[in-house]
Amino acid sequence: MTGRAAPGTSDLPHDGSGHRAQLAGTSFRLADGTTSRRLTLDGPAADKEWAAKQAEALPHYESDIDRPPAAVLALYRAFENYIARFLYGRRDLAVLDVGCGLGATLPPYAGLFDPGRGAVENVYVGLDPFAGAAERAYPFVQGRLEDLPEAIEPAFDLFLFATSLDHIRSLGEAAAAVRRLARPGAHAIFWVGLRDNALLGRTLGMTHLQPLFADLGPIAFLGRWLKLALYDLPRHYAYFRRQNWRLRHGRPLDRLHFHYFTTLTIEGALRTFGDVIDRFAPPGGADLFATVRLPA
Repeated sequence: MTGRAAPGTSDLPHDGSGHRAQLAGTSFRLADGTTSRRLTLDGPAADKEWAAKQAEALPHYESDIDRPPAAVLALYRAFENYIARFLYGRRDLAVLDVGCGLGATLPPYAGLFDPGRGAVENVYVGLDPFAGAAERAYPFVQGRLEDLPEAIEPAFDLFLFATSLDHIRSLGEAAAAVRRLARPGAHAIFWVGLRDNALLGRTLGMTHLQPLFADLGPIAFLGRWLKLALYDLPRHYAYFRRQNWRLRHGRPLDRLHFHYFTTLTIEGALRTFGDVIDRFAPPGGADLFATVRLPA
C-alpha cells in the first residue's frame, strides 16, 4: 500500500495535531489511521533548476544501480564500517537515509540495517526524490527532505547523507528540516566527495602510475611513459586549471550538483547542521566521512 501525505500539509501547524504521518515500526501510520510502507510527499512544486539537475542526474544513478565500479564498492564498504562504528552499543534507533537511491534492496552501505542479517535493533527509512523501484524492502519516502517535516512527526535518531549533500540546493533549509525531524540526542553522518585538485590529482596519479610498474618490456614501458608525459599530464593539467578557476569564481563544475565542497568549505557546510564530532578520510581518495551532533 502506498500512502500520500494529507493534502494541504504545507499549511498545517507543527504542533503534533495529528495531521502528519507517524513512523510506527517499519511502517507509516497515516492521518486516516491506515498504515503504509511507502509515503509520497505532496510538497511545493520544485523550481526549474532543481528539476533540471534531477533529470540530468537520473541516468547516472540508473547506470550504477546494478554494477557500481569496484572503487565505489570499496567506498560503500568503508562507509558501512564507519556507520557501524557509530552504531556500536546503540540500539532502537530510527534512521533516515537522505538520498537512498533507486534500488529495491538496501543501498550497499546500509546492509547493517538488513533484518535478514539479524539487524533488528534499528529501523531504516529511505528518502529519495525519485520513485525508483515499485516495491522496496524497507520503508520509503518519495520526496525532498525539505518537505518531509510537513508530512511526518519528529521520529529520527540518525540521518545519513551518502554523497547527497551536494545535491541539496539550500543547506540551511535542509538543516532546519533535519532539526524538526530529529529526536533528542540525534546525529547525522555524512559521506562527501571533495573537489580539491590536490586530492583528485593524487587519485588520478595513482591510476596512471600503477600500470607503469606492471611487468612490461622496455619498449612498452617507454611508450607508456611518453603517453603519460605528452598526452595525459597536459590534458589533466588543463582540466584541473579550469576547475580551479571555476571553484574560485563560484561557477558550476557540472550540471548535477548545487555545491562543490573542498577541504576549506566542507567544515562550514557541516557546521550548518551541528557540531562536527568525528571525521575520517579514506586513504588514497578525495572523500570524507563525518559525524555531526545535532543541536538539542
